[in-house]
Amino acid sequence: MSDGPKLKIFAYYYPWYDGAADPRWSTLREYSPYLGFYNSGEEAVVRQHVEWAIEYGIDGFLVEWFGPDSADPRDDYDQPEKCDANLAVLRSVLVDYPDFKFAIFYDQAIRFAGNLKFTETWRRDLFLSDLAYAAQKNFPHPNYLRIRNRPVVAIYLTRSAKYDDGAVLEQARNRSDSLGYGRTYIVGDEIWWGQKTWKFAQLDAVTAYNLHNHKWMNIVGANVRKFAAATAALYADIQPEADYFGTDVIPNIGHAYNDEFLRGNLPLINTFEDGDYPQHRDDMIECMRAQQAVWQSNRLFNETGDAYLFITSFNEWPERSVVEPTAEIETFNRINDFESGRHLYLQPHRLEFLRGIRDGKRLIEENILPLI
Repeated sequence: MSDGPKLKIFAYYYPWYDGAADPRWSTLREYSPYLGFYNSGEEAVVRQHVEWAIEYGIDGFLVEWFGPDSADPRDDYDQPEKCDANLAVLRSVLVDYPDFKFAIFYDQAIRFAGNLKFTETWRRDLFLSDLAYAAQKNFPHPNYLRIRNRPVVAIYLTRSAKYDDGAVLEQARNRSDSLGYGRTYIVGDEIWWGQKTWKFAQLDAVTAYNLHNHKWMNIVGANVRKFAAATAALYADIQPEADYFGTDVIPNIGHAYNDEFLRGNLPLINTFEDGDYPQHRDDMIECMRAQQAVWQSNRLFNETGDAYLFITSFNEWPERSVVEPTAEIETFNRINDFESGRHLYLQPHRLEFLRGIRDGKRLIEENILPLI
């Protein structure tokens, strides 16, 4: 491996699975996890996930979390205490893997049932209480991710939130600082197609958790490589304005997506010719290579010497955006009404996406980053 610039890769990680009875597994039709319908609180499961990630070049997890508990009754999908307890298992496992990082991915959409107006006092207070709790439980851990020497918190759907001109975010940073952890480095899920206004001045970095929608899929033909090139161009386009506000841009790869069983949207599929299997490894490499357009003028890369990349996701199974190895199951699936009558052969990707991450990282560190 080269001694030059490094590519730091972080995958979104979901610790919410509750064994075979978890209703999330009922959405799966094409393939399933190699580990079976697991419980995210089992140490052996968490350890295997971390070891796979390390072996194939992932540097850490951005861990789904939406508060420590809730006084309100929640369904089996949305019980914050489960994620919080399972996050504690991850923290204990990571003691054995000192170089593997983790950070909180705060899912405010679940926490507040989609109402993200933080001008209301009770909602603002709960938001601040949650992030203070997360800081106290996680920031002292030696594996906690820091960027620019500040503890990282990624927040889902900042683009849909009203933060009272960023006052609540600044309060969260100050509270972390007062607790002795330094000012929180807040990464917002801010980037979207055709967006006219941004919260660059309120955020330390911007990214996009998921840029898929069926309208866009119809335009590009649901082709993962074309989609990766289009999203990289979007990141590059907004970078000058982000630079003006001193805000970092962190590109994200959405290599696969299929929520037709949840919301009926057009799935993103992997490139292949009729009669051939999808080229999962090569698709992942090409998705990663496309981000060169972002890193060429990236403020974070230029100032720290490291290129950053987020991946959606390690194991968000209901939306199929996974790199976690699949079981040896092969089946046909009829694509939804967007392409009625077409049959898609959905081959399990097994380890192929992870191999693409490993090989793409090596290629980028040895042949692309040194030339930027």
